[in-house]
Amino acid sequence: MTRRYGLVAVMILLVSVLGACAASDDAAGTPAVAAEEVESATTVEGEAAPSILTLSPVEDEPVPAVSAEKVSHLRLEPEIDGPLMLISTSDAERAGHVHFIVPGPSAALNYLGYMLDGTFYARAEVCPNCGSEGLSFSSNSLSCHSCSSDFNLETGIGGEDVVSHIPAGLVPYVEDGGYFRIFVSDLVEAYERTAAGEEVLFERDVVVEVEEDEDDDVPACCRR
Repeated sequence: MTRRYGLVAVMILLVSVLGACAASDDAAGTPAVAAEEVESATTVEGEAAPSILTLSPVEDEPVPAVSAEKVSHLRLEPEIDGPLMLISTSDAERAGHVHFIVPGPSAALNYLGYMLDGTFYARAEVCPNCGSEGLSFSSNSLSCHSCSSDFNLETGIGGEDVVSHIPAGLVPYVEDGGYFRIFVSDLVEAYERTAAGEEVLFERDVVVEVEEDEDDDVPACCRR
């Protein structure tokens, strides 16, 4: 009888141990079941809901275009195209004035250009009153570095004490393709006549016109 009770006790103990192991296995398998339930919960009518960990790509914001800022002056290196010199219209318009060099017969010639009421003025940087090189630009006049003579921006006429004025007239040009196109020969002649204190830039009437039928080395926009 005692042996039978001992066997029963051993069997009860084994059942308890096996039950504890089964409970432990169930607990370990719970996360997998929960994960499956969460995954199924994210599915609506057969379509998977987006994961909260998915990051949408951030599109680069367009960089705003930087507009050309106004500047007091620019020193340009104009392009030489055969008999023509090309000045960028955008540079001339955004600068208070521009400086550029013209190839002369024996030496480089300095020029100063500016926009005034929609017109481009190209002035030789030489004083007609004293013959020295170097002019300063202000809002209403050009001033000689040496003798301090002032000349009107539009007319070229000097002040009361000025004997010789900037010659009357403009260096002709054509605006085309984003450039002011000017004959180098006209710039050279205008420089020489300014330095000599002549009354007018050109003795002849300079006409710049567009002719479609002519065929020569000079672009149609600048034939004269």
